[in-house]
Amino acid sequence: MTKSEFLNRISNENPNIGAYQIETEFITEASFVLGCYYDDKDRIWKIYETDERGFKSIIFKAPDENTAFDKLYKLVGIHERLNK
Repeated sequence: MTKSEFLNRISNENPNIGAYQIETEFITEASFVLGCYYDDKDRIWKIYETDERGFKSIIFKAPDENTAFDKLYKLVGIHERLNK
């Protein structure tokens, strides 16, 4: 799915992902973030998660936007199931 489709689905579904926030523009050192961004240097999409101290972990790498946001959507789904 595209970034726009992802944002629409998240807006409509309003998943319960606990303290986590979603970032779709850049990588951040903020605590509890699920995110996706395009790394211009490596020329690849990266899907990441930060912990309570802002430590970043790259969870997936994707060659294109559609794959990247599909993976981020699945990661959001995992966190939603963990919060039930």
